[in-house]
Amino acid sequence: MENFLDKELIVRFVNGDSEAFNILVKKWQTPIYHLAYRYFRNEQDAKDICQNTFIRVYKNIARIKNMDSFPIWIHRIAVNLCKDELSKRKKKRLYYFSKTNRENESNSPNNIKVEFEEEIMKNDLCNIIKKAVGSLPEEQRIVLILKEYQGFKFTEIAETLNIPINTAKSRMYYALKNIKNILKKLQLDKEVYKR
Repeated sequence: MENFLDKELIVRFVNGDSEAFNILVKKWQTPIYHLAYRYFRNEQDAKDICQNTFIRVYKNIARIKNMDSFPIWIHRIAVNLCKDELSKRKKKRLYYFSKTNRENESNSPNNIKVEFEEEIMKNDLCNIIKKAVGSLPEEQRIVLILKEYQGFKFTEIAETLNIPINTAKSRMYYALKNIKNILKKLQLDKEVYKR
């Protein structure tokens, strides 16, 4: 596959070349899938978010103001879809809890601790770190994913999330601090730094 610039593909697609959109999808589906997978830690959720991202891109690509910022724009769409999905799930969960009165929430501290203990027994440090990332507050988690897994600079994170750069840096700081605290509680912080 030739290495086309996003701008060139967008112009071609807007002018009626549907193959240009297919090339754009092939180019961006893996990074968007990985973003969604790291957000939800679930293959089907990641596929759904990825698919919905490209549906949104298809419908709105003609409106993009700065074609050079396509990577930021597509990531913003994916992040917003992740947030929307999480919000829907929280609402469903709250409705379910109000009907059943008592139910252990899957992300409650006790359940997270049990999940961590199960992973420790399996000696799977990678899964422990994934669960630690998954237990972060949403604002911190998405900054960490964009910075550490997607390779974004703080300026790009700020633009993607529509927040000041200092806020992005602060969220990253607290995300790393929280992960370190989780690992410390599990007495794994030294193990991580050995590797």
